[in-house]
Amino acid sequence: MHKTDQEIEQEIQQAEEAVRCWQDDKEHLTKIFKENTPLEKIYDWQGNWDWLCQKVSDFLPDMDEDERLEPKEIRELLNTHAKWSDEQIWQAHIELCDERTEYHKGEIEKLRQEPEKNRLKIQVITKLGSIPSKHELDRLLRYEGAIERQLYKAMNQLERLQRMRLGDNVPAPVEIDVDVNATQDK
Repeated sequence: MHKTDQEIEQEIQQAEEAVRCWQDDKEHLTKIFKENTPLEKIYDWQGNWDWLCQKVSDFLPDMDEDERLEPKEIRELLNTHAKWSDEQIWQAHIELCDERTEYHKGEIEKLRQEPEKNRLKIQVITKLGSIPSKHELDRLLRYEGAIERQLYKAMNQLERLQRMRLGDNVPAPVEIDVDVNATQDK
């Protein structure tokens, strides 16, 4: 089912808001990173840590998909298993903001194309709706054949009447019914 233009516009607005939020996050993270702020100060940025955890899941030991790690645990796992320094974790947070921004910008572009796709789908459905079904088309073709035969019969009859009116000797019409039924003996 396709979305209405209004639903698409709402999704575009939400994606644009997400872009602004991720850009603000990057700006803020970059600023506090440059101030040598310890990672503990952004432990309350749970959404960012969750995204980071998904991004670096290859570096982390096997976990349940439903298992949610606390920022402190993610940091410890990245320090011990991936051998990342706190500075690398900071950089990953900042890069993540760029990735999420680009993701949402891509979604906006896709969403902006949807109204045109919807219009094209409606045009196709409208045009296909005017084509009769196979059963109806067969019936129309049978009617067309019957009408065509009646037309040729009427034209032949008209020609005969015109020739008779002009005084031509017009023989009686001959009707030939050809039915071929051949059997082969082996």
